[in-house]
Amino acid sequence: MTRGFVSYDLAQNFNDNSKQKHMENKTTRGRSQDRSKVAGGQDYEVNYEAKKTSSSKKEVKNAIKQAGNSRSKVEKKLK
Repeated sequence: MTRGFVSYDLAQNFNDNSKQKHMENKTTRGRSQDRSKVAGGQDYEVNYEAKKTSSSKKEVKNAIKQAGNSRSKVEKKLK
């Protein structure tokens, strides 16, 4: 018996499974995206939310500070 030897089939199967699990959690941008959150530090997110709710950027940032970064809570606060 040789030490440290792993059959090619076993190693290939392990690599395929680990790649598949890793890819399930990633988007095309390379990481998981959470669409239910508003990133207050990202201008494009703040602008999008401001336009969507007919609010100013300042109002959106204040809503995020008061309600948290949950998109539904921010939108409710801005209505």
